Amino acid sequence: MLTIDSPMEYVSFNLPALPEPPDGQGKLNEIVSQFHTLCLYAINGNYDDEFFQGLFPDRGASWSTDNRIRKLREILHDQNLAFVYVLHSKGARHIILPEDSNASPTLMNLPTSLQNLVDQYGFKEPAKVAFKDLAAQLKLLLATWQGCEFPGTINNTLAVKLFREQSQPWEAIARRHLQLILSMTKEFVETLVLHITNPGLNTYLKIISKIVESFFEEKSSVLESKLQELLCHYKSDYPQISDTEFRTIIAHKRGKKGHIDKARDLFAKQPELFTEEMHRQLGKMSQSKDASESEVDELVYKSETYYELVLRTFVDNVVILTVESCLIKDLPFMITTDKIKQMADNEFEEFVSDAAEMDEAC
Repeated sequence: MLTIDSPMEYVSFNLPALPEPPDGQGKLNEIVSQFHTLCLYAINGNYDDEFFQGLFPDRGASWSTDNRIRKLREILHDQNLAFVYVLHSKGARHIILPEDSNASPTLMNLPTSLQNLVDQYGFKEPAKVAFKDLAAQLKLLLATWQGCEFPGTINNTLAVKLFREQSQPWEAIARRHLQLILSMTKEFVETLVLHITNPGLNTYLKIISKIVESFFEEKSSVLESKLQELLCHYKSDYPQISDTEFRTIIAHKRGKKGHIDKARDLFAKQPELFTEEMHRQLGKMSQSKDASESEVDELVYKSETYYELVLRTFVDNVVILTVESCLIKDLPFMITTDKIKQMADNEFEEFVSDAAEMDEAC
């Protein structure tokens, strides 16, 4: 037993000496470390390293431009904005023209710098349908879709069916967006690997063919599966949305119609306040609608409101749950020493040998 006054006794252990890393192993570790660090920088938008080059990239140029592809977070941001624009402007199967012939559908403003990105999607403008023509078709459906609801109310299933008809283009647009993101991130990774393996062309080619290609092939399947998961609810399940927000938007749409009714009343009492054009427009709208026409209005209101609400959710889910969670967050961990060691023995030996030559060249 040791006491305070007794000298400390040390026991020595004869540990075996750690083996020296093979030639080139240090360079491999450096490649893995550099890739991880620079990839994280790119994802977080930290462009201080010399790899990112240039202070003023051409934002309007294609993301395949070497200077621009390096700034990953910036091009992800722009590509997502282009996706949102395409989904808003071309995501509906038909554009329903307002009852007021002087009104026009509201479109998002697109910065000119993003036009090249939008053009990559390649979707045509949706067909336009006049509200009165759509209403005529829906009036025919109301009777055939009559359920157990009270008279004067509509079968909500029909509103959901109309939404599904309108939202059919979402799947193709979202799939195209994921394809563009995969191509863009793959080109970024290839550019980064070339930078950190320079001048070792053989090492670059082996990393691309043995690790990068298989990573993106796997991610292509993962993203498609996630997209189908997101679409499943809108294709088959009953809608689940915010009750409060739905009621607010519906009330707003009904309110617009109420303003027209008030204008009619004012016109009846004080016609001198209205211009000739206003007289003409109110004359068109002065015919009272029967019960079935009011039901059609309600049907369109509900379908459009549901479309507006779930479109926002769908965009967020594609960007956050699919692109960011299933792809971007895994990029820094694509290349690891373990994955390199999993190569066949002869491939690994060649890999280490190439890395050793790189080390000598540097």
